[in-house]
Amino acid sequence: MAMNPDTAQRAMRAYDLMVRTGLGARPATEMCGTTSRTLVRWMDDNGIPWSYRRRGRGRPLQIVPQRTPQQLIPDFLEGLGAGRSATAVSADLGTTIATMASQTLPDQNGVDRPIMTKDPSSGRWKPAFVPVHRYSTVVYGKLESMDGTTLGRGGQAGPNASTTRGDNYTDIWWQFDLDPLTSTLDPVDAVRHHRDAILETLRRKLMRANISGSPVASSFLGSGKVRGAAVAANRWSGSGPLKVTMLEELLQRFNLRLVEVRMGVDDNVDPSGPRFMAVSDLSGPGPIKMPTGRFQVFFLDKNDVQSYPADGVRIRYRYDMSQET
Repeated sequence: MAMNPDTAQRAMRAYDLMVRTGLGARPATEMCGTTSRTLVRWMDDNGIPWSYRRRGRGRPLQIVPQRTPQQLIPDFLEGLGAGRSATAVSADLGTTIATMASQTLPDQNGVDRPIMTKDPSSGRWKPAFVPVHRYSTVVYGKLESMDGTTLGRGGQAGPNASTTRGDNYTDIWWQFDLDPLTSTLDPVDAVRHHRDAILETLRRKLMRANISGSPVASSFLGSGKVRGAAVAANRWSGSGPLKVTMLEELLQRFNLRLVEVRMGVDDNVDPSGPRFMAVSDLSGPGPIKMPTGRFQVFFLDKNDVQSYPADGVRIRYRYDMSQET
């Protein structure tokens, strides 16, 4: 019985996604609205060879369609980058070292270069290209007041916060959404490398007392407690105007601090396939990236989550990809 055309179209898209991006059958079929069983039937109907293989030692068996050497490059470089030998990776992918050694990718100047080189001292093959990820990134945390207390109840923060709390429940957190964060690092290492640098960028923008003439400054100086804290922090001489930070102006509280910082990343799968960068192009300085993110403060109660300011504060994060290694 012939497969329904719409069903066949979804299976074909899943197959195309697998061979171009290296995705496994389960995520590819879920993204395309079909199933692994339908995918296998479509490949059989169209005479496309496939097999069950393990993509790496200890990994579960997966449905793997037969691919050309060029289509194997993403998985091959991933294996080499993880420290596995070229022999082991080639065996897992059903190819040979000689075949993969002849594969090329373009560098930033458009010159085709071999995807791996042999280390003359160790005799091991090393990747000459690294994958370039485009992450959706969120950095978030709590707000601490001048007396060291956490604003709100302090129980929840970040994009997964839930409104299922009691009638009087209120929580407050700050959040910085940055998309994309372009990186050669895997998600765990991307968090380790960028979290503190992003936090420092936010602090320079939001926590420098460089705003003069703000109405909130007069309000602050009307409080003896704030005046004392400002003098102790060398922010005020005891007379004259008080400069405030952008964060203080936004929330009208003195000496707010960003604390309990966390970061999460999601890899955005590129439908056109993974991108790669030549190791030689990461010799520095550069490539320089300057994505712009959005900073907001969130207020959660039993019914909903409100963000302030509504459009967010736009903050640019500048970094050098050659410093990621």
